[in-house]
Amino acid sequence: MVKKESVILGDLDAMKTMAEVIKTLENLIYYRDVEIIHNINDISLSYCDKVKAFVLKNMNSGEIQQYADIQTCSQVLGKLLNIS
Repeated sequence: MVKKESVILGDLDAMKTMAEVIKTLENLIYYRDVEIIHNINDISLSYCDKVKAFVLKNMNSGEIQQYADIQTCSQVLGKLLNIS
């Protein structure tokens, strides 16, 4: 069994456009062999290849939400980041 490498990034709060959000989500799928975690304030974003879904986790409450597609996840992230 191959161990996944973890990378923690904190750049999502600097995103200003939906195109940047969508590109980040596409990259999470493309690099699914590496566990990449983006932090947005108290929220972490990652992609779980096992369940084929984006995972948003509230670091304070522990609540986890999963989104199977880029469009839905990008809409949620757009609201979190105040991007229209």
